[in-house]
Amino acid sequence: MRGINLQFRNQNEYYETLGYLAAPRRIVSIDAEIPSHMVGEFRSRFGNNYFEIVDTCLSPSGLPSKLGKQYRINLANINNIVPALTQHLGRGSRSCVKRINRSNFVEQIILNNGFRFGKFQNLESIKTTIPQQYLADFMRGLNR
Repeated sequence: MRGINLQFRNQNEYYETLGYLAAPRRIVSIDAEIPSHMVGEFRSRFGNNYFEIVDTCLSPSGLPSKLGKQYRINLANINNIVPALTQHLGRGSRSCVKRINRSNFVEQIILNNGFRFGKFQNLESIKTTIPQQYLADFMRGLNR
């Protein structure tokens, strides 16, 4: 399965990855950095969820410092990580060990799979989006 900024060999691997991310205490937060000129568009798509407005002061090139949106998943731990995520891990920060900086993937799981911006994920809400034929894959990821 191609697209969404990450490579998955098939749907089974995709849903196993979602299970892995949905595990309690796996995600510190899902963040959105939004340039001030894109806040209205963000709110119309996602509501008033957690996000940070980034100052669009001019950089040395004369362009705003942040031209587009950036979504990321901050991970609390990467124990037993699913192989599909290993090459997509970015450097962590004070509050997270690693992070995934793949805006299209983050947007996909927010819009289609019950994940949400902010610090708290609702496992039951996420689980309701998993097709029955992939539930075993999701549970395998959840229990890694």
